[in-house]
Amino acid sequence: KAQLKNEKDNWPLNNKSIISDTDLLVIIIWSEEKYGTVAPWIVNTFESQMNNTARHYFLCHWDIPWQPDPLRENPNDRERLFNIYKKKLEEYRLSHTVIEGNPQQRLAAALSHIQN
Repeated sequence: KAQLKNEKDNWPLNNKSIISDTDLLVIIIWSEEKYGTVAPWIVNTFESQMNNTARHYFLCHWDIPWQPDPLRENPNDRERLFNIYKKKLEEYRLSHTVIEGNPQQRLAAALSHIQN
């Protein structure tokens, strides 16, 4: 619910786009991953947003070394998780770009897409 509030408060800001590192799709995937189920209101809200909000996803490939941080916990199954995200994006027919390469190449690819 906090994610939804954050999006409502910030999207769109003065008719500009925002970049976010999470949304309800991420929450759906991690609810399935951690708990084996997703609260129906999350799926319903996400699906209703798909019709009302233009979104583009940058899906980061697992081709760079894993780095620990407080939210990362899966150093050994990054390919499997990548494939889960890719499958969800495809199932929902969501606009997305796979970003790969070194950090500079990833940034350049994302900026190029945003500028175009």
